[in-house]
Amino acid sequence: MLSNGLLRDALLKTKLRHAKQPVYLRSDKYMALGCDLKDLVTLERLLRAEFDVPSSSILFVAEVSITYMPLNDSDALIRWASTIEDGSRTPQILLKVVC
Repeated sequence: MLSNGLLRDALLKTKLRHAKQPVYLRSDKYMALGCDLKDLVTLERLLRAEFDVPSSSILFVAEVSITYMPLNDSDALIRWASTIEDGSRTPQILLKVVC
């Protein structure tokens, strides 16, 4: 993430802040979170603890992780992500590898 200039410049223009796991990277407008994507309760709790979700726009980047999840779990994750009522009312889900 940090080695890609385009992503780094676009996402990290604001001040980096201290982060502790499961948050790996945090700025005022960006958070890289590592978690079990099958544990949707914890994932939602972490997002809501870090952001004012209703007034935020959220982009989920799963890279290729859901490709290797059991089908029921990946379907549940995509369904869950579509229910997040963020500021845009349409959460964006990116399922491609980010290089």
